[in-house]
Amino acid sequence: MLKVLVAIDQANLYYQLKELGKKADFISLRNILVNPLDDRYEIDSYIYAPLPQNNAEGVIRWHDWLRSQGFVVVSKRAKLLPDGSSKCNLDSELILDMMEICNEVHPDVVVLVSGDGDFASLCQRLRRKGIWVEVAGIERSIASELRFAVHRVIDLSEWVACCEAL
Repeated sequence: MLKVLVAIDQANLYYQLKELGKKADFISLRNILVNPLDDRYEIDSYIYAPLPQNNAEGVIRWHDWLRSQGFVVVSKRAKLLPDGSSKCNLDSELILDMMEICNEVHPDVVVLVSGDGDFASLCQRLRRKGIWVEVAGIERSIASELRFAVHRVIDLSEWVACCEAL
């Protein structure tokens, strides 16, 4: 069996799905990415998810529910910008965690759920460690540099079609 480690960039996935009027079903997503019928075994599934400035209580309950379903949730509070919008970047946490976990646990496969080209160098470094690297997302939303840095691209278009509308 292949040991699979999943890292989900929740904000990136959210924006990919929002464009299509859908919301993510993380349980079914995990079942697609770590399918025992494909001889794959889940080590862990990490979700990197920001905490908003407002209504954090509802998001915290959602994070707790994800944890109860076996996900590891990594979060931090979004920062309020001068224009009134907020920004939260968890990319560095995801990169550092994946490097550290891969050094300790030695997965066979890492699946990154994101389309962000900033993760291309992470994927290249994981490949140099002998790890099979996959990226999952809506094909047209995956940056070309990320697409070229991985072994396999998983197009989530069929999964998205089954997701609930916003």
